[in-house]
This record gives sequence, structure tokens and C-alpha cells, in this order.
Amino acid sequence: MADDAYPTRGRTPPAAHRADLGADSGAAGRLALKRATLSVGAAIVGAYGLGAVLTYSPEDPSLNTASDGATHNLFGGPGATFADLIIQAFGAAAPLAMGALFAAGAMRIARKQLVARIMPRRVLVSMAGILLLGAAASTIPTPEGWPLATGFGGMIGDGVSGFISGILSGPGLP
Repeated sequence: MADDAYPTRGRTPPAAHRADLGADSGAAGRLALKRATLSVGAAIVGAYGLGAVLTYSPEDPSLNTASDGATHNLFGGPGATFADLIIQAFGAAAPLAMGALFAAGAMRIARKQLVARIMPRRVLVSMAGILLLGAAASTIPTPEGWPLATGFGGMIGDGVSGFISGILSGPGLP
């Protein structure tokens, strides 16, 4: 019999309160561990990425820059390589992408919702927002001294911007 005194508001009740706690408990434990790992992993990767992107220097040695100089990145050589890849891909939206990843993981930890259901719609909307921000940044003209081959939107922002402008300039449209 279900306890209706405490509504769950759409959340899955803890396994200890479920009546069907038979052979399904192993699968429920694995799912909880997977969700907790994703939450903590998102916070760690987001914090690392945010620190690496905010201390990015185009002169640091990385996959596309050969240099004998010292690395200026907060996380050394691996951080410089990671930041270079993220900034080449997302451009000016890179700090927002890493900050959003960190915030999503940290909020799940702070709210003690490590094993709560991850909403795929929120993940997709966040990704779409970051892609559109990169596309908007790629429409800004780059100055002469811009150190990267891509624009402010990075490769992904340039691609999304080109796709949108291609659709809008289709046959019959001004």
C-alpha cells in the first residue's frame, strides 16, 4: 500500500520506501551509482575546464602550438591542451559551457540530489543555448590580432552560424 501522506511530487521515492524492493535492488543501486558518478564527474570536469579555459594563453604549448616557453595555464600542460581544444571548438562560449557543466554538477551535490533523475530535456536545452551563443559570437568580426584561426564562435559556433545563414538564405528568401 502506498503512503499518500507524503507526496513525492513526481520524484522516484527512495528504494527503502518502495514496495517492490525484490530482485530490482541491484539495478536500482547501479542506476543510483551511475547518476551520482555523473553528477560528481560533471562538477569535477566543469571546475577543471573552467579553470583551464579562464587561464588559457594561445602561446602555451598544445596540440596546435609548438613552443618551448613555460606554460601559463593553471593546470599546466594538460590544462593548456584541454583549454585549447575547448576554445577551438566553442570559442567565446567555452567559459559558459564549462561553467554550466560545473554549476549543474555542483547544484545536484548541494541539493543532495545525486541520485535524482537527470532530465534529458534540460541537458538538450542547455546544449542548444550554448551552441546558439557560439553561433551569435561567430557573427562578431574578429580583430587583426585574434590568435585563433576560427572566429569568436569557435568551430562549432562557425558551423551553426553557417548552417543558420544557409537556411535563411534559401531559395525565395531575401
